[in-house]
Amino acid sequence: MIKIQRASAPEVLADSPSEGMHYNKKEVVERLWEMQHGKCCYCEQRIPDEGHLKAVEHFRPKSVFRNLKNEWKNLLLSCAQCNGKKSDKFPVILSDTSGESETLYPETASRETPAVIDPSDPEINPEDHISFDFSGGDTSYEEYGIIMARHGSLMGQITIETVGLDRMFYAKKRYDYYVYIIMQDFRNLLIALSQGNERDLESCKRTFRQLMSAKGEFAAFTRAFVRHKKLDRPPVGIRIPVGSEI
Repeated sequence: MIKIQRASAPEVLADSPSEGMHYNKKEVVERLWEMQHGKCCYCEQRIPDEGHLKAVEHFRPKSVFRNLKNEWKNLLLSCAQCNGKKSDKFPVILSDTSGESETLYPETASRETPAVIDPSDPEINPEDHISFDFSGGDTSYEEYGIIMARHGSLMGQITIETVGLDRMFYAKKRYDYYVYIIMQDFRNLLIALSQGNERDLESCKRTFRQLMSAKGEFAAFTRAFVRHKKLDRPPVGIRIPVGSEI
């Protein structure tokens, strides 16, 4: 999950109408899809432009926060898997005292601290809370690139559990991406580095930059891989994009 830069509200939601299902209108869905570069707001899986796989996600569930169902800042776009798993769950943090952190699902939660990460919240960088573990053997999706709460983040852990980002479905998706996309360019980069081929090395670095861009599928996963392999340091020195940077 990476930070999402919130676009301006479509005209149909300019006044956040309380009645009707304006959140599901075509112009709203298209604005969200463009805002998120065609990816799910949580798992970063590609969402096809055509068809019915785009699910408007109410960060604060409309079944609980009925007055926010057409509130632009409460809307995101998710894949069917994340939308179905999160459903109407909205845990909040009641205490941040060490050893006493609790969560709840109250209708008054709008004034509490959400325990689930809103990737469009300008005050939160999801990558500070969620990362991936590449320390295991790289021959199995059950060991390599496992999603985890970064530095023991409570918000990260609750987000992973609530949205189901640790399910095998996603682990396989990310591992396939590693095998068929990331690893191919990583091999090319190592060859260019060993041969001292600056032109090929720069080409590989540009490819990694594209993969880590906010437009790249599984960008947070790729960024974590680059950090793990220390490719952001000399002699390679790939600059890792920050947040929603393209």
